[in-house]
Amino acid sequence: MTTICCLHASVAQKSYGSEKRFLCPPPIVNIQAPHGDSKSALSSKPQVTMSVVCESENNNSLGQRSTLEDDHTGTFRYLYVTGSAKAKSFQLKLQVYGRACLPNGFISNDSIPSETEEGVVNTADLPEPYAVFDSAPIAIISKPSKKTAKARNVSSCILAGSLVSLFNRINSQTVRTKYMSVQDGEFCAKSSTWSSFSVTIVSNGPSNPARVGSPKSHHRQSAMQSSSPITYGAEIILTETATGLQSDRLIVCKVENGRIQENATGPICQMQKVALMSTERNKDGEPVYLSAVGNDHQVGRYMDHSTSTKTILKYQPSTMAGGNTDIMKPGSDDFLCWTIVGISKFEYTYFESLPADSETHHPITPFPTLVKNPVYNATSHTLELVVSDFYSQIGDQTSETPMGVWLGSRGPLSTHIIRRNVSSGPEVSMDQTTLLVDLPQGKQMGVALDEKTLSLPLLFVRHSDGITYNSRATVVFTRPDNGERWSVSMA
Repeated sequence: MTTICCLHASVAQKSYGSEKRFLCPPPIVNIQAPHGDSKSALSSKPQVTMSVVCESENNNSLGQRSTLEDDHTGTFRYLYVTGSAKAKSFQLKLQVYGRACLPNGFISNDSIPSETEEGVVNTADLPEPYAVFDSAPIAIISKPSKKTAKARNVSSCILAGSLVSLFNRINSQTVRTKYMSVQDGEFCAKSSTWSSFSVTIVSNGPSNPARVGSPKSHHRQSAMQSSSPITYGAEIILTETATGLQSDRLIVCKVENGRIQENATGPICQMQKVALMSTERNKDGEPVYLSAVGNDHQVGRYMDHSTSTKTILKYQPSTMAGGNTDIMKPGSDDFLCWTIVGISKFEYTYFESLPADSETHHPITPFPTLVKNPVYNATSHTLELVVSDFYSQIGDQTSETPMGVWLGSRGPLSTHIIRRNVSSGPEVSMDQTTLLVDLPQGKQMGVALDEKTLSLPLLFVRHSDGITYNSRATVVFTRPDNGERWSVSMA
């Protein structure tokens, strides 16, 4: 089983002129494949490229290529959105190559690459990628909003239960940016990597807005959490998604003009600056905030620019207590300020059946994907699916072939195509198939009599080479007290 996962910011700022506002946090790609699997077409260190694709853009923006590190991850630090078009969103295009084909560097689809960019390789000179994935549209903002967002404008709010990244930047200098992360069971700030955190509301702020509809999301979240914007004054807990390490209870405070506003209210917007106040005070009775300060803060230097060290987060009071700016050191409160941004994710899992040295390996994309949740019809005992890219045509095939549908090891199941919608355009192409799947029942389930429930993953199989795609949906069968027909639900 191979899983390809990418984490990236949900919004980004546009670059203007010669200024380059790199995507922050930088997108991270992780590929988990069975170690030493003779059937995997990917080497232990495959190469990946990522580029920014804007709507109504000439699409000549620069991309980056990288070979995965020993931890199976690659970070793309030098991607940015140009300001040459009036685009309101863009997508990240991820291309995966089985083995490193070129040194790390940059790529461009411009026929005449800029002379100022060294080491740029035209995409036409790259081999055919093993897989190509596009992110969901990412919103472009010119600058973080300084005004309090309205609750109905959910797209700009940070929602409870969602994923976020927090980074600390001194004197607005990109080179002095550190990301909240976790290492050795401790919360820390690092310049080399970042972590995503889920946000749980313990209690929301004093002006908790009415519940609003939840936007579309790549992540499954509880209805209560995902429908509620986080407000200033809320008490929250941060949970690091990879390790499950949780923070103390923290109160989110607004930062405006470099000052911490403890009594601010209203929803928190993307890329606004916040301070994270402890629920407890220090021995002097002062409020303390989560800080990324280093040991040499007194002489005004910022620590930990290497990849091997970390700055342990600790609590410190503000230097602007009482509003006395005369005792404030320039930029000293910057260590208490965190920029918060939502994180999105796309993830694909597949299985291979051919040996790695087989000459018949073909690209695994386009990847068949569920467009919406499957619908179970109890009367006909069928599952209605709407799937994108359900048909495949590879190699010397003269016609397209539909995928096989399996439930775990049970299949292929009988299917009935209802309709197929195919459209293509300069910016958007669509290939969606609606079909019915006959589900097994009674003795066809092949389970022991004492088994009451059975959970089976919904899989799509490419007939020509056996590539198996995980739809990330699970069908749950529950044995009835009497009768042979099992009840069905989706998980």
